[in-house]
Amino acid sequence: MSVEGENARKQADKMLEALHKYNSQILGDDLEDSIIERINNAKELKDILDKAREQQLKAKEDYLNET
Repeated sequence: MSVEGENARKQADKMLEALHKYNSQILGDDLEDSIIERINNAKELKDILDKAREQQLKAKEDYLNET
């Protein structure tokens, strides 16, 4: 698995952990924290996936330019 793939897997696990954490309790005062944490985790995962996609496209471009 690539470094980007491993980072994406770790971030997805982090998102699931937060999901389970907040789903197992009644949200009152923690609702805002829950939303912020989930949004931040989703943004981090998106950044990781965007970086992986950019590297994938660059590798494809490099390969096509070599042939």
